Amino acid sequence: GFSQQLAAGTSLVVMAPIAIFGAWRQSVTGATDWQVGLRFGLASIPGGVVGALIAVAVSGSVVRSAFVLVILVVGFQMLRVGLAQRRRGRH
Repeated sequence: GFSQQLAAGTSLVVMAPIAIFGAWRQSVTGATDWQVGLRFGLASIPGGVVGALIAVAVSGSVVRSAFVLVILVVGFQMLRVGLAQRRRGRH
């Protein structure tokens, strides 16, 4: 029963501590690049503010469509990288 803007914003806020905890857990194996993570984290602050301003200025259907587009782009990018890594592993 919540608006699309509130639902999307809440889910993104909840992801922040999960990402930090995941990075901390992975750092035990040396898999965390803290400099890159810090740059992304700091960039996400103004990005989040701008995103929130845009989200409240447009309709819920626009926010929903943009969210779907982002998910599709990220999914295809992950698929492309995964397939490329798999091909390199075979040769």
